[in-house]
Amino acid sequence: MTAKFTLILLGCCLLIASLGWAQGPTAAITGQVTDQSGAAVPNAAITAKDLDRGTTWPTKTNDAGYYNLPRLPIGNYEVRVEANGFTAKVQRSVPLVLDQTAKIDFQLQVGQVSQTLKVTSSAPLLQTETTQLSTVMESNAIASLPLETRNYNQLPLLLPGAVTTSPAAFNTGQATFNAGRPYINGNREQATYYLLDGMENIEFVDNNVAYSPSVDAIQEFSLVTNNPSAEYGQFLGGVISVSLKSGSNSFHGSAFEFTRNDFFNANEWSRNFSKDPAVNSAPANLRWNEFGGTFGGPIKRNKLFFFVDYQGSRFDTPATPGTINTFSDLNRTGNLSDIPQVALHYPGTTVPMPADLTKAAICGAGQTFGSSPCIKGLSPTALKVIGVLPKATLPGLLNNAPNIQQSFIHGNQGDAKVDYNLSDKDHLSARYSQQYVTNPFVNSQPLLYNTNGDNIFPLWSGVINYTRTLTPTLVNEFRAGVNYFPAEANVQGLGAGNTAGLIPGQPTPFLPGLFFSGAPVGGGQNGPFAFGTVNAPEIFHQTAIQYEDTAIYTHRAHTMKMGLQF
Repeated sequence: MTAKFTLILLGCCLLIASLGWAQGPTAAITGQVTDQSGAAVPNAAITAKDLDRGTTWPTKTNDAGYYNLPRLPIGNYEVRVEANGFTAKVQRSVPLVLDQTAKIDFQLQVGQVSQTLKVTSSAPLLQTETTQLSTVMESNAIASLPLETRNYNQLPLLLPGAVTTSPAAFNTGQATFNAGRPYINGNREQATYYLLDGMENIEFVDNNVAYSPSVDAIQEFSLVTNNPSAEYGQFLGGVISVSLKSGSNSFHGSAFEFTRNDFFNANEWSRNFSKDPAVNSAPANLRWNEFGGTFGGPIKRNKLFFFVDYQGSRFDTPATPGTINTFSDLNRTGNLSDIPQVALHYPGTTVPMPADLTKAAICGAGQTFGSSPCIKGLSPTALKVIGVLPKATLPGLLNNAPNIQQSFIHGNQGDAKVDYNLSDKDHLSARYSQQYVTNPFVNSQPLLYNTNGDNIFPLWSGVINYTRTLTPTLVNEFRAGVNYFPAEANVQGLGAGNTAGLIPGQPTPFLPGLFFSGAPVGGGQNGPFAFGTVNAPEIFHQTAIQYEDTAIYTHRAHTMKMGLQF
């Protein structure tokens, strides 16, 4: 390392932490080597071997007998220590999970290096090197849990400190935008920080999840809820970190197909309130299929590995008859007398509703009904609105007009990942991910909300990671990534014609969103008498380019991290 590089690195220092531990898609092993008297053994050779890939990660103890392997891919390891004049010692089956720092101390016995003492069992590896509070879920549990739409973002809800106000928002089939997110440690859903293979994985206007990988492609999932490292620069509620699978020395793969169909469903209780036989006699149409597979293995044993996966989602809700609420034929003339308990409200007084509301008046305190300056009659604009709303074709005031809804969420996505061990000191990995999701929503009543196929959520994402062991006490890791997220959501086609004519002289090619806040049988923006659309497209054409460099320096029993993020 040149003096110039060292000055730049220190000058840009943003992160300093004591006791080295992992961040992002890696883990770490650290510890001390001593002899039988407890004295430090310097310059002992430490080798961690990845048992799945056959790759080795060597280092040496310093003059205080400490060693540090701060950037290891998650997996199952064997740790070997050798020193002149001592019997070699091997700790087998050391499982490393995401963000873990395992502390493994060795006490060597005098003997020949050619002799090896193997430790086949030991006490559980406790997390003693950091105060971080986190929970890790591994691939077998992730893929086996009954997630309705296989959305990995449901997993935090199984862990302490995570809740949601809308469980159904996680099961729509849409997992990357306007989908459910957990509330962690009492913070809002926007306060959750998402990482994928160590890089930010967010849409940065509303902090939506940018890319939701297939659960079959996830190696491990971690939720950090307290005391994270300074490397997590945007921590507030919690940190959700995901690491995708890698290839190994053996070929492995999977295939899956998940199906839901209304053929297996009973009718929903809410549909039984409808007066339309087509609604109350059969469940809503449903055709859900999710399918795909994974495959990984060696390109060159012990050196070069690959992993690929694909997932297709076809969440179809075919045309399904339903009902909406609209005004009766009597109401359309301005007479609201068929609505129970409707009354005119004066300051401090309530009087019965006249039979013909077009002759009613709104009066202030001390004013006489029907006299000036009372406001006489219904608003002409209000009568126009009632005139263009759907007509009631079924009896009653609720569920009295038919509406056929149709929607689907179609998605295709996949990942490709390569891991290359150039040497014992140089390790490189790269990943590319891509998705394309469409989510149109159409009603048979043109005055209700339609997206007309404009809800699209494409994305491509890539990350490259290079780790270099400069000396046994200095390791540098460089990471760079790009997320491109050109989403277009809630786009309403304008249609044609001046259907409402609400504003004289101004074109109104669609009926604006309207609601009647005082309607006694409903109201509010989402109430029974809510109609119209809002032509408010959400365009999120975002490109996020990220760079990160971290240097990890070990001095005696202390480890310092220095780095920058951009």
